[in-house]
Amino acid sequence: MKWFYRRADRTRKRPSDEGELWFVVGAGNLVGDQWAAHAMSNGNERASNIAWLDGFFSGLSLAERHRFFTDDKDLDRAVEWMDQRLATNPAEKVSHAAAQLAAQLLDPTRSDPW
Repeated sequence: MKWFYRRADRTRKRPSDEGELWFVVGAGNLVGDQWAAHAMSNGNERASNIAWLDGFFSGLSLAERHRFFTDDKDLDRAVEWMDQRLATNPAEKVSHAAAQLAAQLLDPTRSDPW
């Protein structure tokens, strides 16, 4: 296990040694109604969900050798698409909706999903 560093003082520490809570945000495990609740609050959860979506497509871009987003407007449109999709499908997992959007974007015969 790699050592974790505190940002402020750069000292080494292990999370389990300090008894602190450390976690990885996994917005892909959320379902539609949770995504929608975060969208309404527009707080830290919303920011982490958008960061997750951007990371999802960044990783997929490397794997597929396809550039999904060319600027911030593309990410904004993807977030809007996800908001609409998950609002109408509250039990759908966020990761499934993101994969569906990616499939539409990768399909060469697709019409613009935006």
